[in-house]
Amino acid sequence: MTAAEPGPAGPLFLRGLGAPSPPGDAAGQAALALREAEARLRAAGADIRRLEIALTDRAFLAPVEEALARLPGAAAAPRAVTILPGLAEPGMLVEIGLDAAPPCPAAQAELRLPGLSAPAPRGHTAEAAALQAEAVFDALEARLEAAGARLGDLCKITMQITDRAFRQPVYGVMGRRLAGVRPVSTGLIVAGLPDPHALFQLDAVVIPGGPHARIRPYLSTSMPYGRERQPFQAEFCMAVRAGRDILLRGQTGLSLEGVFHGEGDPAAQARQAMDNVERLLAEAGAGLDDVAHAALYVTDRAFLAPACAVVRERLGAAPPLAQRIVRGLAAPELLMEVDVRARLP
Repeated sequence: MTAAEPGPAGPLFLRGLGAPSPPGDAAGQAALALREAEARLRAAGADIRRLEIALTDRAFLAPVEEALARLPGAAAAPRAVTILPGLAEPGMLVEIGLDAAPPCPAAQAELRLPGLSAPAPRGHTAEAAALQAEAVFDALEARLEAAGARLGDLCKITMQITDRAFRQPVYGVMGRRLAGVRPVSTGLIVAGLPDPHALFQLDAVVIPGGPHARIRPYLSTSMPYGRERQPFQAEFCMAVRAGRDILLRGQTGLSLEGVFHGEGDPAAQARQAMDNVERLLAEAGAGLDDVAHAALYVTDRAFLAPACAVVRERLGAAPPLAQRIVRGLAAPELLMEVDVRARLP
């Protein structure tokens, strides 16, 4: 387990909560992982603001939720649940991450909107995926309005899709609904979502007080995602600076100039990704020492160790790092992606 400690009235990030013991017992693994989390939360005087739950089987969700219910504040916390092919270690059935912060006035709080999905209409089709995406962005706008926030406060989106065939219809809806917003994004092909009928899930990070600095804005049609450009049109940027917080687009073996490096080599792709991270942080006025937490996604367990070694070499041991195996990334030739958030002192 890794943690980033809070500064004065600052956030606490816990990542990588989980271990392959007791074997085959998802509830037991969750309970053991949460014991230290509770102690860290108590020591920091922090409240849970958001939960991440990654499972290797949907059947583990109910027992893990039972374990989480015993963690103070977890029951009411917004959460994102994802079903993945694998986690950091063989035998791990569950991994938990959480964001926490000392109590603060609601008007000052970051708005976390994880796990937005709409399991209707049903059907494993591109049309159903597009209609679900419309409903998800309806829900996003409604949640923002209820919180007194604006689309312009949206900083980061994570798009989780259950089939690569649904990328174009889902991203097409996203591009239209978020025209002019230019968030940073991470896109994952996952094994499943909590509701078996859901084809798409959105996680959103919203920081009130914009407009925020959008660094290196681009159109999806003008930047390749691997060897080729994407067929949908959407507006993104490479980094968002919102006050002390810096959120980066998920970085891969694609350079900031659009050149793909490391074909078939996860370590080489990770080196390019971390070069990108360092450059983007510098452009936002930060450095690698300011990284608050990160997530590493790979498309095969064999890629995890070489990619993780590169990321850890550049980041050091301190920042919390989640390690997860996904079905795919934006393009089949992408073997890894690193997702980074930094916070200035």
